[in-house]
Amino acid sequence: MNFGRWMLGVFVFAAVCGFKPYGTNDLVNLTVPLKYVDRTDGTSLQYRIFVPAIPKAATNGVPLVMFLHGSGECGTNNISQLVHGVGGLVWWSRNREPAIVVAPQSPPMTEWSPLFFNMLHARMPIATPPMIARVKGLMDEICEQYPVDTNRMLVTGISLGGYGTWDLISRYPGHFAAAIPVCGAGDPQHAEDAAKTPLWIFHGERDGNVPNKMDRAMVSRLWELDAPVRYMEYPDSGHGIWGRVYSDDAVMKWFFSRVRGRK
Repeated sequence: MNFGRWMLGVFVFAAVCGFKPYGTNDLVNLTVPLKYVDRTDGTSLQYRIFVPAIPKAATNGVPLVMFLHGSGECGTNNISQLVHGVGGLVWWSRNREPAIVVAPQSPPMTEWSPLFFNMLHARMPIATPPMIARVKGLMDEICEQYPVDTNRMLVTGISLGGYGTWDLISRYPGHFAAAIPVCGAGDPQHAEDAAKTPLWIFHGERDGNVPNKMDRAMVSRLWELDAPVRYMEYPDSGHGIWGRVYSDDAVMKWFFSRVRGRK
């Protein structure tokens, strides 16, 4: 791996322009708690949704942003998933680029994608994980019920949600206009599928929960494939980098402006 290329990713955040995302209490008031029920097997998934005022000029609809939380936010209260990350996405939707923001909550003792690890290499399950199937079903239902521009489907997630983000773009190649996995892990064996989605990947240099080797392995393979991918690694930072990611103007502007099929 070219060292200079890694260093470009590490130090590009020396100076950034940011904003203050909404807090959890704000998000409880701005979002609506709902439940998705699978029509085939009756399984369910709680979620929060923010629907902005839809501009008249948005004749094709607005983007749909799917946010997947980390392991610490699993639960049944349909609130905990709002603690990290969602505040920046909803702030941007209200103030800059209208988008429907959806944040499902994974129940206790579940995972978006139960990766297998072998010598710090992640392996995706062959069969579609139950939670990923529910997320995909929820997205399809949202597209039926709201004015979504299906060429501007976006997905992002933190930690465990980063695993889920990698799983979704690998399992449904080309379905998303862009993805932002934050301190997650994906399967390099599925890099060719993931390469069909423009990516901006984030990790902390000193992440003790999910080692940066996980994302570096994916990025290395994606660069070999000449995929549309950016990688940013925060120097001397640990696992909890999401506050910086979702309050950064440049990151949000890039994410919300993506259109499927457009470089």
